[in-house]
Amino acid sequence: MAGRPRSVKPEPTTVRGLCITCKKNKQIRFKQNGKIRYRAYCQGCSNRKYGIVLARSIKKQDQTLYNYKKRLLKYGITPEQHQQMLEDQSLCCAICLRTETEEGRKFSIDHDHLTGKVRGLLCFQCNTGIGKLQDDPEILRRAIAYLE
Repeated sequence: MAGRPRSVKPEPTTVRGLCITCKKNKQIRFKQNGKIRYRAYCQGCSNRKYGIVLARSIKKQDQTLYNYKKRLLKYGITPEQHQQMLEDQSLCCAICLRTETEEGRKFSIDHDHLTGKVRGLLCFQCNTGIGKLQDDPEILRRAIAYLE
């Protein structure tokens, strides 16, 4: 009786061992880019050691704060600098003068893509608009002339 051919059992990609920090029997061998790698720490201890906070481990109410801090860190500004920028712009978008409550979402941090320098805070519509115009003042002037 011919049946389905037996499948070959693949070599296990993980091996359990003792983590040098928590001393628990956890995964220490894993496959990455087709190569077998070993580590001294389990994944949890490694994340704590290197300060990695996994998004799934954050409570829902803290997720917004986590995203906010991550966004500020990306552009190298502090919460105090961000608040000062908002106050300097009278709590409005730098272009259309709408507030965050009118917009219904947080302002984007606008920055120069070549230098990385932060220019200001914009609503989603204005930030997308200047992005679609390739951050080019000449294209923007032609668009203004077209509209007039």
